[in-house]
Amino acid sequence: MRKKGFVLLVAAMLFLHSIIGPGLASANTPLGSSSNSKSILTKVTLKDGAGSVIDAVYNPNADPVVMGAPVTLEYEWELENGHDYVAGSTFEFDIPQEFELYNSVNGILEISGLEIGRFAASKNGHVIVTFDEDVSGYSDVGGTIIFNTNFSKTSITGSTEVAIPFPIRGGQQVAIVHFKPEKGSLLDKSGSAAGDKQIHWSIDVNTLLERIDQAVITDETPPGLSLDVSSIQVNKLIVNVDGSSQLGAPVLSGYTLDTQSLDGFRIEFDSTLDSAYRITYTTNVGNGDETSFTNTAKLTGSKSADASKTVPIQRPEVLSKRFESYDEQTRTMTWVIEYNFRGKHIPQGILEDRFNDTQHLVAGTLEVVDRETGTLLSEGTGNDYTLTLVPAANGKTGFDLTFNAPIDSGYIIKYDTKANGRVLKDELVENTVTTDVYGYKTASGIHKNLVIQKAHVATDYSAKEASWSIEINKDNYTMKDVVITDKFVNSGQQFKPGSLMVKDQHGTVLSAPADYEFAAASPDMKQGFTIDFKQPISGAHTVTYVTYFNPEWKDNGDVTRFLNRATITGEEAGGTLVNVTAEATLWPDGLTQTNGSKSGEYDPRTKEITWTIRANYNKKSLTGAVITDVLKQGQKYVDGSLEVYEMTLTGGWNGTSRGNPVDLAKYTLTPPTEANGNELQISFSTMDDKTPYWIEFKTSLQDSVIIDKGAVENEAMFQEGNSTLATWKGSASIPQGGEFVSKGGEQNDDRIDWTIYINRGQSYVEDAKIIDEPTPNQVLVEDSFRLYKAKVDANGVSPDITGLTPLQEGVDYTLVIAPDDSGNFELLFNDPISEAYILKYQSLIDAGNGDAIGNKVHFEGTGIKTDKMVSNKEIIVMTSGGSGTGSGIRGNLEITKVDQDDAAQVLEGAVFVLQDAKGKRPAITKTTDVDGKALFTDLLYGDYVLEELQAPAGYELLDAPISVTIDSSIKANGNVKRVAVANEKEAEPPVTPPVTPPVEPPVEPPVEPPVEPPVEPPVEPPVTPPVEPPVTPPVEPPVTPPVKPPVKPPVTLPVTPPVAPPVTTPEEPENPVEPQEPVENGEDGESAENASTGEGNPPQSGAGGQNQEEQTNANDGKNVSGAGQGAQDHPSKSDKGVTQLPKTGESSDLPYYAAGLAIIAAGIYLRRKTTKQA
Repeated sequence: MRKKGFVLLVAAMLFLHSIIGPGLASANTPLGSSSNSKSILTKVTLKDGAGSVIDAVYNPNADPVVMGAPVTLEYEWELENGHDYVAGSTFEFDIPQEFELYNSVNGILEISGLEIGRFAASKNGHVIVTFDEDVSGYSDVGGTIIFNTNFSKTSITGSTEVAIPFPIRGGQQVAIVHFKPEKGSLLDKSGSAAGDKQIHWSIDVNTLLERIDQAVITDETPPGLSLDVSSIQVNKLIVNVDGSSQLGAPVLSGYTLDTQSLDGFRIEFDSTLDSAYRITYTTNVGNGDETSFTNTAKLTGSKSADASKTVPIQRPEVLSKRFESYDEQTRTMTWVIEYNFRGKHIPQGILEDRFNDTQHLVAGTLEVVDRETGTLLSEGTGNDYTLTLVPAANGKTGFDLTFNAPIDSGYIIKYDTKANGRVLKDELVENTVTTDVYGYKTASGIHKNLVIQKAHVATDYSAKEASWSIEINKDNYTMKDVVITDKFVNSGQQFKPGSLMVKDQHGTVLSAPADYEFAAASPDMKQGFTIDFKQPISGAHTVTYVTYFNPEWKDNGDVTRFLNRATITGEEAGGTLVNVTAEATLWPDGLTQTNGSKSGEYDPRTKEITWTIRANYNKKSLTGAVITDVLKQGQKYVDGSLEVYEMTLTGGWNGTSRGNPVDLAKYTLTPPTEANGNELQISFSTMDDKTPYWIEFKTSLQDSVIIDKGAVENEAMFQEGNSTLATWKGSASIPQGGEFVSKGGEQNDDRIDWTIYINRGQSYVEDAKIIDEPTPNQVLVEDSFRLYKAKVDANGVSPDITGLTPLQEGVDYTLVIAPDDSGNFELLFNDPISEAYILKYQSLIDAGNGDAIGNKVHFEGTGIKTDKMVSNKEIIVMTSGGSGTGSGIRGNLEITKVDQDDAAQVLEGAVFVLQDAKGKRPAITKTTDVDGKALFTDLLYGDYVLEELQAPAGYELLDAPISVTIDSSIKANGNVKRVAVANEKEAEPPVTPPVTPPVEPPVEPPVEPPVEPPVEPPVEPPVTPPVEPPVTPPVEPPVTPPVKPPVKPPVTLPVTPPVAPPVTTPEEPENPVEPQEPVENGEDGESAENASTGEGNPPQSGAGGQNQEEQTNANDGKNVSGAGQGAQDHPSKSDKGVTQLPKTGESSDLPYYAAGLAIIAAGIYLRRKTTKQA
């Protein structure tokens, strides 16, 4: 008997080891974490949005793709049998730069719905594939990884034929994708003139890279042109994605050229046209009068188009004339006539040339040259032409030129004219040539006076001095009794004594009174002067001098100019009297005209304006001068900010700088007050003061509202007594002044980062708030709000929030989010604001690829009304997805509450809360209605946890949460996932406790369904031997199940059905029965008996389906839907017939306790048997 007991004990231990051992080994085996370098990728397929293959390697007839178009990348992957991938093993690869991911993409790798790994792609295209432990349980493991995204518009450049390399196992796969150029046409024509003799034409064919069958190009030559057949050439045209092109190699075959059947040419391509070509040729221009030619090319075939181009011809005129040059010293003008440059046949050419009778033709200067050959023609009877001089009449003189024979060439006729005498004033000389057939042409030139010339040379604005020069007798005539009279015509000037200098043609300085006499026109020297030369002059003389200028001396009030006019009189050697005038003007700078200015500069950091007044620029002598300035637009004078300096004039145009401080005793400040109308006044106590002043003071905009045009304007008044000397307007620009709200945003993965700039003009506003209204295709992330007080620098409000601490909600501001899921919100400032703020928050994208997401924000505040209180921002969303998942798509979850025993009975009043598994989004609470339904809307794809907070009246509360997955599988059901949740009615309290002790074994085997065996250990001997009473020791722990069998078997240890014991005293069997191999219970509660039948589906490659109508048992609260994360719901391993222990027990201590109890029970049993036998 001991031997038999020992055998039974060993068998029990082996049985327990068979159950516990695998679990202990799995629990203690470290997960693999190695990264494998050998590629698992075997092939890549590129498809367009319609699912057509666009890789020309696999589909040579694929249509070209538009830049930025949607594209699907299907990576095929495969693990070699015997691979070393285990849980945690990874493989990494990069998506080529030609593809752009707009957000991170995550997906699941599965076999028949069983997850074996996951992949994650970052926005930069780096992909990490991570496998779990189930990857090692199959052979021929493989699958696909799919990305739905777009071609990059920035990374693809150059040719429209783009080779994209993909590293795969064993080498590299190169995909060839043909792109449509961003611009192009079926047919385009251009042309350019080569002088007036030829036009070069170009026809670009099919730069859109379309497929054109039976393509024919026809080009007819227009009248007036003749085709140069030998110039026709066809080249391949290389088109780039941006629409630009480069000329390729000549094409010598593949088409037929016809130049005989039409006036022009015809090119017929032999096969389907799917590339671009350029056809070039030249036409010769005839001798007609056309000034432009229009040429049209036509494309016919499966696609047709016309293209025309008009090319202007710069045909030379049959007749033209121009003034070429002027020689000042010889007073000679050169003229050119161009005749018959079109090469027309002219039987008898006659030219009549007329010019001012103050001129004459310079003998021997006329030349006639053949345009083509350069041959110089000869003049005279019997030669090429005849020249006839024409006497003066009606103020004109000139000549006639007659060709002695018919002409067919063009000719250049060039000659000089010269003034008949001295040029006493600038003269406009007009010269006209006339023909009897081709009309007339006129040219003109200025014959300049050299008797007297005057100029303004320089200006010193500090000394208020202008320098002038007068040049006389530059044409070197001998004159006597020469007098120069210089007048300051419109006043404002005064001659500076000692500044006059007179030089002769040799540069010798003349002196008074020996060489000349100087006389002022008035005692104050403000009218001008005269210079009387004592001796005759025969060469050029130069006079220079300086005048003071002052706008206060102007008689007519015109301060914009100071005019000098000089006149020379005298007598030439021949007795001719001379009287010639010249003048020059000083145009003064702005400060001279206004005697000062005002300007302002705003400092956003202090909200102060520094005003600068530049006064008395013209150094006017003043007594008791006063400057007043009324401060407007809410400005407040900053006490102690006034500073008065002397102003230094640098002498240049508007040249000033701040000088030394002015003694405080020389001026008095009257600060602005409400009583004096907010007027600042500076009173100077000095007498006859010519000092220019530089005045600075500051005003503050604290507690002010800045609305008007983003600028503050002031006007200062400069007075002496009751006279207003000047007024100066100044303004200070306020960065973002008057702006109260501005919104910006940008996409960041699967969400939008929104930024709202509030009160960047830093106005003082009470009861300030913003109201934000987003478009419905986004979901507000309520915990993302951050409000900052903005940084301010010299340029205004900075968008940088680095180092800033968010303000506290409830303390600094109040955030109110609309309860209707619209995403609208209000942000109210709890105190008045006078600074700028930046609000940052996020919304989750709920829009399709290419959709627009927008936001409209309003600003409100007490007394604020402006057009800068509303700001709109729209963002075009670009999303990428993978393996059936998508970014920004939401679904709905419908819960139906039913009775456990009667599914047709729906239950009202159950309260559920739904939370995303990662806890990143707000929880949602819903209550079932009279139909037993609760609908959760606007849910993003992902895993959720559903928990019952309150059961319907009379029903038990679910004691465990339910896992729910929302994914793309709901699209087939109207984007609604439907889950039925059953509750069990509350049990009625028992009348009396059970009288049967739980340790009393039944006298008969328990009647149980065949699929639910008792949970007694298989080593337990029969409890009802026929020859012995039942053994029920009161001190031993119970070894039998409860009287009432459970509805479901426990999920701890799988058991096998018991072996029926013999009906007599046990003896050692001849053939001991070995315990059966245990079978694993399914995770969804499937019985061991059913699991052992082997009727489960074997592992397969492919995606598993899911029934959207799911049932949840209320007794244990366990979700039996089998939903998982990813593109599909994933059934449990038992659903797929996978023979492996449940993961939930692999790291538990329960197997150890179970083993110990079984050994103790076996020991007690053997001890009693031994005692009885003894």
